[in-house]
Amino acid sequence: MGERRLFLLLWAVILGGCGIAVATLGRYGLNVVAFGLLYGALATGWSWLRATGLFSFGHAAFFGVGALTQAWLVSTERGSPWLALVASASAGALAALGAVVEPADPGFPSPRELFERTWFPGAALVIDGIAPERRKLVDPGLLRIAEQGARLGALDLQRAAKERAELARSARHRHLVAELPPGAHGRPEGAGESTSVLGVWTYDVEPVEPTFPPGFDSAHPEVVLRGMARMIPAMAPYVERLPRCFMDGGYYTKTRENRLLSGPLPIQGAYVIGALSGYGMMSSNGAADLLADYIAERPLPRYAPAFHLNRYDDPAYQKLLDNWGDSGQL
Repeated sequence: MGERRLFLLLWAVILGGCGIAVATLGRYGLNVVAFGLLYGALATGWSWLRATGLFSFGHAAFFGVGALTQAWLVSTERGSPWLALVASASAGALAALGAVVEPADPGFPSPRELFERTWFPGAALVIDGIAPERRKLVDPGLLRIAEQGARLGALDLQRAAKERAELARSARHRHLVAELPPGAHGRPEGAGESTSVLGVWTYDVEPVEPTFPPGFDSAHPEVVLRGMARMIPAMAPYVERLPRCFMDGGYYTKTRENRLLSGPLPIQGAYVIGALSGYGMMSSNGAADLLADYIAERPLPRYAPAFHLNRYDDPAYQKLLDNWGDSGQL
C-alpha cells in the first residue's frame, strides 16, 4: 500500500472514530474529539520542530483566530453555533494562508447617529402635541425615542443637517436621505409558537444588471424594522436593540410599470406568464386563470388586454407610461 493510500486510510479511520464518538457519547464524546484533534495539531507542531529544528508559533495563532471568531459570532447571536464553527475554522485557515481583513471606509459617519439626530426630535415634537393624560396610550418605545429627541440640543440638530447635506451631495449615498417609497410590509413566519417575523421593503427600485450572488446592504434589516415600526409602533423597542436578523433575497423581474404579463406571445403556440413582481402570491391565481382562458380559447375577461404583451404597441399606452407615477412595488 502506497503512502498516499495509507495516509487517506488513516484519516478515514480517525474521522470515522470521531463521528462514532460524537454520536454515541454525546457532549462528552464531542469534548474528547475536540481535544484529541487539538492535541493532534499540537503534536504536528512538535514533529515539525523535531524534523527541522524550527519552532512555529503558527498553531497557537491560528487557534486563537478561530476561537475569537467563534466566541464573537456566538456571543453576539449572529448565527447558528454550527455555522459559527465553520466560520471560525475558515478564519483560522485564511489566517494561515496570510489573508488580512482591511476595514473599508464607506465615506460617511454612522447613519444610525444621523437618523437619531434627525428623526428623534420630530418624534418629540409629535408627542409634545399629545395631551399628557393620553400619552399613556402611546407605545412605550416611541415615548423613549421622544425623550431622547427632547434632550438633543441645537448643535446636534445643526450637525445632523450638515451631515444630511453631505450625503445628499453624494450620488452613491443620496438615497439614504431621500424619501423612501411605500411598501414596507411583513407577516408572522413559522407555525405554532414561532416568534419569527418576515419583513420586506423593496425600497431600492432602480433597474440594475443582475450579479450573482447578489449583494445586500448590511443596514437593510434595520431600515426594514424602522419602516415596520412606523406602521406598528409596538415594534419600535426592537430598533434600540436589534434582534438577530437573517437577510435573503434576489431580483424582481418586472415590467416598466410593474404590471404582470399573461397571454400569448407573437410565436404561434407560445405563451407567457410572469413579471409578478412583489405580488405573486396575491395575483398568481388570477394570472393563471387568464392564461388558461387564452390556451383553452375561452371567452376572455374585459381586463385581458391590460396584461397582454401587445399593450406596448399601443401609442396611447406608451404615452400613459411616461406619466405612470407610483408602480405599487411591494
